[in-house]
Amino acid sequence: RAEFWWWYLFTLGAFVLLIIEVLLIGGLAILLFALGDVIPSVAVAVRRLHDINKSGWWVLMWLISWLIIPALVLLIWAARQGDKETNKYGPATANSLA
Repeated sequence: RAEFWWWYLFTLGAFVLLIIEVLLIGGLAILLFALGDVIPSVAVAVRRLHDINKSGWWVLMWLISWLIIPALVLLIWAARQGDKETNKYGPATANSLA
């Protein structure tokens, strides 16, 4: 759970800095950041969903995250504690118990 939240805190902070840069200087920095951030963000989200025994395909709810319900569901699932036992995606790790 901590790895997921630390990644998104880093992403949010970097995004804010890039917005400031674009406002002050202009440029394509924010586009490059977004393109470079997509794959790691999806990977961390899928790993988190597997930690709570959900399919990684649920990440596709991000595509309709402009709706309130899917965004809330993903947020609640991300905040849940991981499975303490082995699930269909693998054994529990020390991180899933935190």
